Amino acid sequence: MSILITGTGTVGVQTIRSAVEKGNEDIISLDISPNKEFIESVAGKKPYLERGSILNLPFLMELIAKYGVKRIIHTAVAPEENPSIYDTINTNVMGTSNIFEAARILGVERVVNCSSAGVYDFTKERPTAPISPDWSISPKDNIPYFSSKIAVEAIARNYNHKYDTQIITVRLGGNFGPSV
Repeated sequence: MSILITGTGTVGVQTIRSAVEKGNEDIISLDISPNKEFIESVAGKKPYLERGSILNLPFLMELIAKYGVKRIIHTAVAPEENPSIYDTINTNVMGTSNIFEAARILGVERVVNCSSAGVYDFTKERPTAPISPDWSISPKDNIPYFSSKIAVEAIARNYNHKYDTQIITVRLGGNFGPSV
């Protein structure tokens, strides 16, 4: 079974490493600017590296068809520190929507969409772990990155409701480490 992992930052490369450790053979890594040496130093095995943008829907569809992708783990984003609101929204919302649409059209079994614990509203109280998925959400400090994550989570629910897709969103927290 082929797995497409988008993004080769900290989360993406660790996801590649985990997939390799679990014995997955056909791992395709997609990034706009993949760092082959960094990926191989963490993952310990060379996945198929593809250079391209999640903003290019026809390219995504060709890639999914070429490798017979059955599952996608989507970690690619415009980083939180991106100074451009437009670029952040375009990459995170439209790029992710392209992932969902390509998966829907081509019958991908499941998409795991990586979101952020930064969507939670902690202004009134701090929760104890684990945080309930029902905890209220609000874009942290009006940062476009977190606003885009909230929008994408809603879009994933729209796809699941309308098209009966299997888009699963996970909210990651406390990500740190070496990146490209």
